[in-house]
Amino acid sequence: MTTLIELLEASRVFGLRTAAVAKLKAEYPDVQVKAWPGKLNVQDMVAKTGINPPAVLVAVTGQRPPDDLVSGIYDEPVEFTAYVVAENRSIGTPKKVYAGDEIGLALCGGLVRFLKTDAGRWGIDDVGHPDEVRAQPVLTLAGLEQGTAYFTVTWRQTVYGQGAPRPRAAEGELMPAPPVFGPGFPGPGEDLEVPL
Repeated sequence: MTTLIELLEASRVFGLRTAAVAKLKAEYPDVQVKAWPGKLNVQDMVAKTGINPPAVLVAVTGQRPPDDLVSGIYDEPVEFTAYVVAENRSIGTPKKVYAGDEIGLALCGGLVRFLKTDAGRWGIDDVGHPDEVRAQPVLTLAGLEQGTAYFTVTWRQTVYGQGAPRPRAAEGELMPAPPVFGPGFPGPGEDLEVPL
């Protein structure tokens, strides 16, 4: 049995997102950067509730199962999405009007390059470099009519060394093997069938 407090103390994904938001805020001081709780649908983006473009909303949009649970220590792949919202705006001195899609494309390009540097590890040693980094537009007619452009920048990162080591057996004692279920392996109460 695992308690909620044990799960909260063991998980480092929330802290990883918090670190990503802090680094991106420092990198882009004139852009609203904030954490977002999950996937954002296009209607939410068009409504722009609480969003002040140009904005980057950072969300954890997936967690994949770890490869190895036998030792108790595991590496967890985490999927991120940065939602980029930009609109037509006057910027600079003297003021020049830029289209929302031009601002959005520039922000996406900056994010993609930033993620491929060491800064994309957010100052955390046991986190891998962002992988499978990709930026793409999210087109909506309503957004185009409003002069607002929407993009996503997605990537995957691995959080290394999660969990706790399994206890070792005492001298001469055998440790039970961790349960293994799935194709070709029996579930609880089932017998393993071995062809002869």
